[in-house]
Amino acid sequence: MWGAKYKTALLAYVADHGALTSANLAAATQYARQQADAGRVEPGTARFNTVKDSIIRINNWDIKSTAIPNAPVTGGAALIQKSNLYHVEGQLDLSNQ
Repeated sequence: MWGAKYKTALLAYVADHGALTSANLAAATQYARQQADAGRVEPGTARFNTVKDSIIRINNWDIKSTAIPNAPVTGGAALIQKSNLYHVEGQLDLSNQ
């Protein structure tokens, strides 16, 4: 989400100020960063601690997704397992050799 906000702000800056040049690149990136960071909670603040506490108390492994019916609105931690395990075992009796 942060990246999308950054990209939108950067493109808006370019639209308002003309093409990016080396002269205005620093100003454009600074503007985009400020826009993307707006409303972001900073570690160590009371708001950050409140958000963190609400997230760590969610213990249902659900994420808000159309693929998961009845998933809670708050979402939660998600573990999406996409690995495979293949196991083969064999034994060869060489006692008669």
